[in-house]
Amino acid sequence: MISPAIVTSIGPVARLVGETLADERISRNTAGRLPLGVEDERQLARSVVVRHLDELAARHLADGVEPLTERQEIELLEAVLAKVLGLGRIQPLLDNPDVNDIHIRGAASTRLKLMDGTRVDSAPVVDSDEELVDLVRLVATRLGRSERRFDAANPELNLQLPDGSRLFATMEVSARPSVIIRKHRFELSSLDELEVRGLLDHALHEFLAAAVRARRNIVICGGT
Repeated sequence: MISPAIVTSIGPVARLVGETLADERISRNTAGRLPLGVEDERQLARSVVVRHLDELAARHLADGVEPLTERQEIELLEAVLAKVLGLGRIQPLLDNPDVNDIHIRGAASTRLKLMDGTRVDSAPVVDSDEELVDLVRLVATRLGRSERRFDAANPELNLQLPDGSRLFATMEVSARPSVIIRKHRFELSSLDELEVRGLLDHALHEFLAAAVRARRNIVICGGT
């Protein structure tokens, strides 16, 4: 849970970081240079936040105001990076290995499906329905290779997130904007593993292996 003392600081600092990254992208594009990689962008964003925290601490000391604690500074740094480069308060759920699916309906509680199949409710990840729409638009702009609109004229959006997870968002066509994220798993990555787990028998294993070797077209259908 983020300390109330830093909640109001997240937005302004995130805007500062976002503007810096945007300026860097424009500058590189104008100069014909390659864009920054993911890790380089993260390092640049981190340096902007750290510089802001140093300036803030200096102002607090000069004004006789109690500075942020080390824990609060770390919370602010992580929250800003998640907002600018990740998915805001959704990011910790994406990073949680126990979470399999994430279902969000506006600012209502978030529904999670865990790896063991159980379903639990979690705290809202946005403070308003409008914030969820804005977050989806920001992610679409940052991750899409081309313009990806999300509005009344384009009320559905499919995206692949950097970790391979799939995001599906809707608005206008339902009472509240919604987002469903299915995290991509690689636990079962071979026919041998599928057979050992009892998901197919040996005959089907051999048939599928032969079909791949023969370069046959294979259609997989049915429920996920």
